[in-house]
Amino acid sequence: MKNTFLCIIICFLWASPAYAYIDLGIGSMIIQGIIASFVVCLMYFRQCVGFVKRFVFKKNQRDNINE
Repeated sequence: MKNTFLCIIICFLWASPAYAYIDLGIGSMIIQGIIASFVVCLMYFRQCVGFVKRFVFKKNQRDNINE
């Protein structure tokens, strides 16, 4: 266990810089992800509101029939 921990520490300390770049398409992927997550949240909450409305109106219709 101690040996494994020491190896992990040495690997992190001995790392060299990764001269990477951000591809031009990554910006559009980020924007697409943001828009998609917004639409998913919107549809999820819309379904929740629809469920509550159906439940409330169903209960109101039952109350009206019983009267």
